[in-house]
Amino acid sequence: MFRNKRFEVFVDELSPYDSKNILDVGGSSETWLGTGFEHKVTLLNLTKPKERDIKKKFKAIQANALNMHMYKENEFDIVFSNSVIEHVGDRANQKRFAEEVKRVGECYWVQTPNRHFPMEPHFLFPFF
Repeated sequence: MFRNKRFEVFVDELSPYDSKNILDVGGSSETWLGTGFEHKVTLLNLTKPKERDIKKKFKAIQANALNMHMYKENEFDIVFSNSVIEHVGDRANQKRFAEEVKRVGECYWVQTPNRHFPMEPHFLFPFF
């Protein structure tokens, strides 16, 4: 429910209809299925591409989001990242992540959980 609402805000704010390409850092095909944006999305993950993403015809690469050297400046119209920045390590790595996202995207959407939210978003466990 929360994820769907956030995605609606993303669509309203960044209007991906006009985009040619979207980089989803740390994402999966499930986020994009049924949105109409599937053909625009490249999935970038630290682990090798998942078979389900490839079968669904998504572009998927294995790379480190702290160093996206394979992409030039502003190569993507939008860089999208949902709950990844808090997993990259210390503040220095979080800063590197943010700098890389900003470098490769003309605009970007980086979402992170609110640490004061009463439900832990990864385990769906209250006050964890």
